[in-house]
Amino acid sequence: MWVHTVKEPAQTFKIVFADNQPILDQTFAQILVEFPGYGTAITPTKIQVASKTLLGVLQVFADANRSSQEPVPAADKPGNHGEVNTFRRTRDKAIADNQKALEILSAADFETRQLTGEERLILENYAGAGGQYTDDATSKHNEDALTQFYTPAFAGERMYEIAYSLGFPKDGKILEPSCGVGRLIKPAPNYSNVTAFEVSEIPFRIARKLYPSATIYNQYFEQAFLQQPRYNTLLKGGSSWLPAFDLVIGNPPYGKHTNLYQSYFGKPNFGQIEQFFMYYGLKLLKPGGLLMYVTNSSFMRTGGAYQVAKEHIFSIGTFEGAYWMPNQFMELTDVSSDILIFRKK
Repeated sequence: MWVHTVKEPAQTFKIVFADNQPILDQTFAQILVEFPGYGTAITPTKIQVASKTLLGVLQVFADANRSSQEPVPAADKPGNHGEVNTFRRTRDKAIADNQKALEILSAADFETRQLTGEERLILENYAGAGGQYTDDATSKHNEDALTQFYTPAFAGERMYEIAYSLGFPKDGKILEPSCGVGRLIKPAPNYSNVTAFEVSEIPFRIARKLYPSATIYNQYFEQAFLQQPRYNTLLKGGSSWLPAFDLVIGNPPYGKHTNLYQSYFGKPNFGQIEQFFMYYGLKLLKPGGLLMYVTNSSFMRTGGAYQVAKEHIFSIGTFEGAYWMPNQFMELTDVSSDILIFRKK
């Protein structure tokens, strides 16, 4: 019997393994429950799944409480850039950390000089504005900012490990359709193979500075399917001016699909923006390519809800698996999230 303790920012879970029959604390059983192809069965006290597979999943949370202050190389290349703080911050602490990042951005030479290691960590730790604004919520900046809840850095690393295990080649082309400050760009094997979109100005400038060899557009993802340069005509057949990708990875916004470009898209009609990102992200993949999203758990956990949207999505992609996340997976929100994986047909 082997006992392993995994720390997650909010809780510690004890897992006991014996004869390929893991016995899990009930609280841990709420985190990750679906492993297609491994005969998964979940009860309040145990998950039946091959130990090796479960161990791989547990690694998603193994680094949750790490925080390193080691020197950080400033060069734009894959590698150890230091650890992003993955502890859940209070709202006041997140606002204070964001202010430090904004001070760096406001420097007159920000766009031209090289970042120090400390500055790079501050920018990587920018928390987004989700959950922080209380006034003037109708301004354009706040409308965009209210959906900014970023993926924990440790989860991004493990998502790439899962992608490699499912056949993603390290020289493959990557799309991040709503990149924030680049939490899901950082683990990429080659930044020059990354294309990304970010509509909000502040996280766009941070991501562009952190990963200058990536191609990052300060645009809505919807614009990828509209005719350049005016973006007022939908391209035929839902095509795009972008190339095909091997991996689409991201944490798209959740909620109603209402923005400047929503009206250009008729059938299939997606009421929720995360469903739009799923369908159109799949359309941008090469056959056999992978889509991996952190997304609202309501898509998979609400039975027959969103059935029409699911049928459209499953018509062009096969479901590869899902990882259920704890409610406090992302900072400044208790929204319930899943990591969903699809493969392009």
